Amino acid sequence: MRYTISLFAVAACLGSACTTFNNARPLAPGEHAAMVTLGGPVADVPGVGTIPMPNATVEGRHGVVDHLDVNYGVHLLPLAFGVVGGHVGGTFQLYDEPAPWVPVTSIGQRLFFFTNLLDPRKEQKDAYALSQTDLTLSWKLWDSLVYGGVSAYVPIDVEDRTLHLAPFVGVEVHPGLDWLRVQLEGRWLSPTTDQRFAVVNWQAPGDMGALAVNLGVAIEFSELFAVLVNDGKAPPADTDTAAIVTSTAREQP
Repeated sequence: MRYTISLFAVAACLGSACTTFNNARPLAPGEHAAMVTLGGPVADVPGVGTIPMPNATVEGRHGVVDHLDVNYGVHLLPLAFGVVGGHVGGTFQLYDEPAPWVPVTSIGQRLFFFTNLLDPRKEQKDAYALSQTDLTLSWKLWDSLVYGGVSAYVPIDVEDRTLHLAPFVGVEVHPGLDWLRVQLEGRWLSPTTDQRFAVVNWQAPGDMGALAVNLGVAIEFSELFAVLVNDGKAPPADTDTAAIVTSTAREQP
């Protein structure tokens, strides 16, 4: 049972770890956001075709102090198999953007946890954990954010603690609404791992690792609230939306 659950957990972690909203730049203090991300590693499914793993992640983010925010999330696909999965983490931006052509560097850390402890159908219980560390470079282009970097994955508390790397690139846009962000990302999971004899037919150049793609949507509540209290109009670009939220809350009886 330990072997079976661990195999599934590894696959679930691969899908879930790449199916998260990339926090290329932390939220400002007092800002909050909710995200939903769909996608995962691409596989050739018999009778269906080549599709990304149908994983979905629901997340929350909160700006804590300058250059630092925290995040957490729940992964929905493992629930269909009686496995509860979630993560917690944070992102730290190393410095302010010195110039438009100079990238901002951020370091992110997430801890993933999966378990079947809550499934009464499982006689034997098991758990699996994974650490993900991200190094991200990002550039601001008009209202969009272009980013790239590499993730390092390390299993926790298992015999095999092999380090797996995953380069990634992505773009994040504001589709006409300051409080809405849409993110499209692709990454190459473990490009040094030979997958020719894997149980799942993952898709990647030379059968090395697995390509993954995901689409995420984020709603920033501070921006949305600022629009609502401003009679449906977006505040000026230099407006401190967190201050608007705070001052409005104080005016409430």
